[in-house]
Amino acid sequence: MLFRSFYFVTNNTSKLPEDYRLRLNAMGISVDNDHVITPLAPLIAYLQARSIRNAYLLGNVRFEAYLRQALPELQLTADPDACEALIVAYDTELTYDKLRDAAILLQQNSRLLFLATHGDLVCPTERGFVPDCGCILSVLEKTTGRRPTAVFGKPSARSPQRIAEQHIQNGADIIDIGI
Repeated sequence: MLFRSFYFVTNNTSKLPEDYRLRLNAMGISVDNDHVITPLAPLIAYLQARSIRNAYLLGNVRFEAYLRQALPELQLTADPDACEALIVAYDTELTYDKLRDAAILLQQNSRLLFLATHGDLVCPTERGFVPDCGCILSVLEKTTGRRPTAVFGKPSARSPQRIAEQHIQNGADIIDIGI
């Protein structure tokens, strides 16, 4: 009997692969964390490949904890002289102060990598659409004139390329969970 492998894909970085695994398992779909694809893995690989040690995050506390666990050497800073990367995610805890600090960093450090987990403008919720990472990016782009150096989620070439190379060649099916 031939078994197909399924991978579940989402751009939402306000939740972690573990959250999706638990939610899918609760719906009767047995899946492990390795079968949940988010922009987090390619982001982490990008940061590791460039030995990024100092960054500023626009992301919620769970996103921050996940990055700190994956990259224990990562230091969070708003110091324009020390900061190497601004990382923008779907920040469900966004404040004006965080947005202001990000804009200032982009203006004061021309070498700063401007990274985004994804570019979705809206996120669907039970009550309707809400602003997503793309809206945050838009504000920063309009304020500073800078565009992201790299975007990791779908439909970015970085995410589908990773999925195609690692999974589709092995006969896997990809399901966009959008949750």
